[in-house]
Amino acid sequence: MRRSLFIVLAIAQAVVSAQSHAYSLVPLERAGEYLKWGESFAAGTTGGVVTWGFVAPGTAGSEVCLPYCSAKSAAYLPNFYPTPATSNQIEPLPLLSLREAFQAAFDAWSAVADIHFRYVGVDHSLLALNDPAARSPMIRIAIFSFDGQWKFCNAGSAFAPPPNVGTIAGDIFINSNVGYQLAREPEDGQLDYPKPAGLYMTDLHHLALHETGHAIGLGSSEDADSAMCGQSLSMVCNRLSSAWRRPRADDAAGVQFLYGPPPGVARAPNPSLERPSAGKALGPLKAIVHAAPCGPGASPAGPVQLKP
Repeated sequence: MRRSLFIVLAIAQAVVSAQSHAYSLVPLERAGEYLKWGESFAAGTTGGVVTWGFVAPGTAGSEVCLPYCSAKSAAYLPNFYPTPATSNQIEPLPLLSLREAFQAAFDAWSAVADIHFRYVGVDHSLLALNDPAARSPMIRIAIFSFDGQWKFCNAGSAFAPPPNVGTIAGDIFINSNVGYQLAREPEDGQLDYPKPAGLYMTDLHHLALHETGHAIGLGSSEDADSAMCGQSLSMVCNRLSSAWRRPRADDAAGVQFLYGPPPGVARAPNPSLERPSAGKALGPLKAIVHAAPCGPGASPAGPVQLKP
């Protein structure tokens, strides 16, 4: 019998040797099993094909995902900066304009692990999040206005994969209250901001990479150079001001621990594989939701007064 369900905002850190990686996973009760996609929860087994898509605007949230899914889902991100290098003017970004960034993120994870993704479009059923019948797509992505303390200092959140709560497992929420850009800089290139003054703009490409990592089973990492680095008061990530489009070494080790490498690709070095079970006992839990913080100095996003 699985243990009872409740929401937590933390994950287990992988318990490995001193030379281990810094990624974290969510172990289940049975040794060697974790929250992950695929027919088996055993570490190192394929994730198979995971479908993904968007939920139609007007889809109701659920008490399970509060404060990240208050009221109903939105049709666009209102605070999008199309040309942050030259202008601080904003315009709405339609929901489907997020497809490019999320497709690239899923492709990046498939390039380093044996898990595959298929886009299936928009779910127009308007079934509420975590409705037992809301089973397609497997990962549903929605825009919501976050609430409470997360209203202006959190850009995204994602539920870990099954077996986690219900059909909401793997779902991703993007906060409509903060500002965004679709950075065109190359990998590691410096991000543009509204210049010469303005708010931090979250790059949707990297947000997609980070949140999809959570949706396939990775928790926050203590490696500052990882895509899954968990920004906090005690942890400063290297990704905050540069363009990231691919998983780094720690990310690849973590996702390969869960799913194995793609066929024909060598496995990343990973001391965790030397242990039969790489996780702490967490006690009764299931509903694991990870939240990505906004950038430094985040506040309500909107047009900013340009200095002369």
